[in-house]
Amino acid sequence: ALSTFPFASTAQAQDEKLREFVVHEKNSEGQDVYRDSRIPDRPDTTLCYIYVGRKASGPLWLRLQVRYAGFRSLGMHTIIFTKGNVSLSMKLLPDLVHTGNNGVMQWEWYDAPPAENEIKALRAIIADPGVTLSLVGDKETITRELSNVERLALQNMAEQAIELGKNQ
Repeated sequence: ALSTFPFASTAQAQDEKLREFVVHEKNSEGQDVYRDSRIPDRPDTTLCYIYVGRKASGPLWLRLQVRYAGFRSLGMHTIIFTKGNVSLSMKLLPDLVHTGNNGVMQWEWYDAPPAENEIKALRAIIADPGVTLSLVGDKETITRELSNVERLALQNMAEQAIELGKNQ
């Protein structure tokens, strides 16, 4: 899980080029993490976002996280982004699907590096409102429209990843 404290005390020079809403933090493993501050980092939320990270001495990495929270587990195994006639279906690797609960709510999240073709498709799909996200589980499929904040945060972090990549 990402920590919530800002990493501002020893911020690097590239932080001056962060896009609006992008925060730079250190996670519990001491890695630099860049995320959109409009997206909550509580586990019991249903949302979708991307974030960028870097180990102390390594290349940038981009991660897609899709979360589901509800009273019953979903057993998520596929996620599908759809916009009009275009869709992106992603089979989830079981070891990258995580679960948790608080005694009442259960949550699942998928956290993985998207492939380059998935990033391109996702960027095209989220360019405009009206994107649906389907979480396909063992017994049911939950389909919902991405919120405008989720869509804008996805776009924002995709652009930020490009900027950070130029500074490597």
